[in-house]
Amino acid sequence: MATPQSPRSFGPRRYTYEALAEATDRFSNKNHLGEGGFGQVFKGSLHDQTFAIKKLRIVPDQETREEMEREIRLISYVSHINLVKLVGYCIEGANALLVLEYFPHGSLKVNLHDKDILDWQKRMKIALGTAEGLKYLHVHCDPKIIHQDIKPDNILLDSNFEPKIADFGLALKFPDPRVSHISRSIMGTDIYVDLEDPKRVSDKSDVYSYGVVLLELITGRKPKYQDIDIVNWAKSRIKQALEEEYRGFVDTRLQSFDKIEMKRMVYCAEACVYSRPQLRPSMEKIVLALKGHMPNLKDLHGSTENDTELPHITINKGISSSSTERFQRIFTYQELTIATEGFSGKNLVARSSQCQVYKGYLNGETVTVKKYNYMPGKKEDVFDHIKSISSSVHHNNLVNLLGFCNEGPNRLLVYEFVSEDKSLRSHLHGNVTSTLAWPIRMGIALSIARGMVDLHELYKPLNIYEQYKDDSIFLDGNFQPKFAEYGHGRFLSGAFGLTVNYAKADVYLFGEILMELVTGKPSNEDGVNIAEWAEPVLGMALLHKEYDIVDQKLKEFNATELIRMIKCALACVHRYAHFRPQMSQIAEVLAGNAPPETLK
Repeated sequence: MATPQSPRSFGPRRYTYEALAEATDRFSNKNHLGEGGFGQVFKGSLHDQTFAIKKLRIVPDQETREEMEREIRLISYVSHINLVKLVGYCIEGANALLVLEYFPHGSLKVNLHDKDILDWQKRMKIALGTAEGLKYLHVHCDPKIIHQDIKPDNILLDSNFEPKIADFGLALKFPDPRVSHISRSIMGTDIYVDLEDPKRVSDKSDVYSYGVVLLELITGRKPKYQDIDIVNWAKSRIKQALEEEYRGFVDTRLQSFDKIEMKRMVYCAEACVYSRPQLRPSMEKIVLALKGHMPNLKDLHGSTENDTELPHITINKGISSSSTERFQRIFTYQELTIATEGFSGKNLVARSSQCQVYKGYLNGETVTVKKYNYMPGKKEDVFDHIKSISSSVHHNNLVNLLGFCNEGPNRLLVYEFVSEDKSLRSHLHGNVTSTLAWPIRMGIALSIARGMVDLHELYKPLNIYEQYKDDSIFLDGNFQPKFAEYGHGRFLSGAFGLTVNYAKADVYLFGEILMELVTGKPSNEDGVNIAEWAEPVLGMALLHKEYDIVDQKLKEFNATELIRMIKCALACVHRYAHFRPQMSQIAEVLAGNAPPETLK
């Protein structure tokens, strides 16, 4: 049977070989789902749920077993709506198995070539979702993950035809330390392999393979038909398609399609497949182009030096200097007692009805220790909830969890240390002598927006929303923002039966932060909320192009960026929540990648 584990704990479960054999009827052929470079896949039933159980061809020996288990646990931290989730694993003797999400709709290959016609809306959704998943692997994972076997077989579809990338998993070490996680199989189907340099491991090889998938979505052709592969077949026809002449190129089974979206997809396919590796676009550019945020599609070609940089999601290394220690550390109560000098009052930073917060010192580093009140008999309390959220979410815009202690009634969380005098509120309205210059304010706004995009969109299953305010956002030495106290919003909503749209509430509060950055005024002064008085004043400033409302401490500012920020602020604080834009739209406008008109 499976090793007992709390259903609320995060990370993969460890199963026995016997439990997985029983779940699949001893790996019966009637449960066989398919076979690939990694091994065989079977349908299995565990905990009254259906999973895909992958029986790997890898035979781990004693020497590699421990490293393999560590890498599997590492991969379990990779979480995105467009990636197949790793649920559990088994490494036992000569057996290695993975337990994964199961998708009854099957793969893109089956749905595109063996079933009823996929309409254009579904194809566009699959193209964009797959691009988002690859962007996450290439940009938001540190070290980056190179898939190296992108093809329709490895793109699974859920009940809403949302694509999920499979087989991005096991690690294989390469000389470049920045690229340590790629699929073990380097025998991707020839048609999807970059022929410029098939042995080179690079994110550009994934871009090439993705481009071939786009060709299949556009044309409806199989990768090889009558001994002609799709890449060579399309090469002589795609020029006409770039000029919006689609006859003989677009799948004739499509009854209709959006011509503007088709143009974007054709340009992306051409840039991915027919450009030299160094000139291929990044997946970030592909996402922008598919979303319609790249006015000149010819910009897809060229180097990636000017690609938009986004914050990276990293697996936290804890407080150890060891580069191999990448998981939260379990502290003893005695260790944390010593670290806080017996939870001395002189180290008390803050207190609430749920916990006391102390400054502590561990291994020469300053940390924040939260000591939670013990509430026996409750199914879930604040400690359990926040620990679950903090353990699964790691991001450079968060005050990250370093470890925890759970010894009977003693329950504590250990975080990176942030000082109150480093908060955004302190920098804007406190006794800080230096004024935040306009470029710094713009950078802060954009970093906060992108961080919120990640939390809202990349962690949808966890619903990571919070009432972000200037006193819960801290700035590091490079003025990069870090969010503290994330995860409380969802917990309090469930605890008190509230029906709050936290995503839209976050957008509203971000609008208030933008207003603070523009005006230099606090969010609440003399009982008056900043949005109440600033909204009409900022509207008039835009109308008359007079910007007396701007913080008088600013010696100069960029007028174009100021207008973008004001328009974003006004859109965020719209009286009706359903008219407020998504954070992803706000981030694109702030960055100058999309016009403010897209916010309406």
